[in-house]
Amino acid sequence: MKKIDWHVKFGVGLVLLSVVLYSLHYVIFHDPHHLFIFMLGELAFLPLEVFIVGLGLEKIMEKREKAHLIEKLNMIIGVFFTEVGTELLEMLTLCDYKMCKFKSNLKITKEWTDRDFKEAIEVSKNYNFQIAFEEKDLLDIKRFLCSKRDFLLKLLENPNILEHDSFTYFLTAVFHLEEELNFRDISNLSHEESEHIKEDIIRVYSSIIGQWLLYMKHLKGHFPFLFNSALMMNPFTRECN
Repeated sequence: MKKIDWHVKFGVGLVLLSVVLYSLHYVIFHDPHHLFIFMLGELAFLPLEVFIVGLGLEKIMEKREKAHLIEKLNMIIGVFFTEVGTELLEMLTLCDYKMCKFKSNLKITKEWTDRDFKEAIEVSKNYNFQIAFEEKDLLDIKRFLCSKRDFLLKLLENPNILEHDSFTYFLTAVFHLEEELNFRDISNLSHEESEHIKEDIIRVYSSIIGQWLLYMKHLKGHFPFLFNSALMMNPFTRECN
């Protein structure tokens, strides 16, 4: 025999309790007129009450689910920067010959506020990236990305990543750069190939800076001890040649 769900039992129990209480009211006061007035009034308000409570609960649950999802995404992005992102960003800064003019906007300190991070993100969006690389730079990036390919694939397979459009776009750009470097003969690039790879590097570089700033902001607000460690690995604090 199929067991009755506890929700059904609970609902039936509440209905029976209501019947008992209304019966007790009648036994004590012997006034069916007022009893039915109050009963009808409460029943009339019941649909509105269900709507208000239901809507409120839905909003609360939606907010909690969103907060939980953001927490998961930040954990995934944190793993990415620990395994790949920080080192990749440092490699890309070596190709940025205008970094000395740009890095002052990214020298994050313990005193930075949300407004400072927001301004830095805006500066990075409007920055005119100028990239120049040598064969060694491309070989280093190629070897590094190839060694992390399995990790990046597992990261991309995580369903939570699909909820983060900008990070998904960034990972796609990283995979494209890795494929281009594997496909090309780096020791014998034509001018057109060099320009194409330069565009791919700029796409990855510009995206990773924005993601890195958001990651650093998250660390500062939630994990101060990790934030302090991340500050020491900031590639934008190194001296320019």
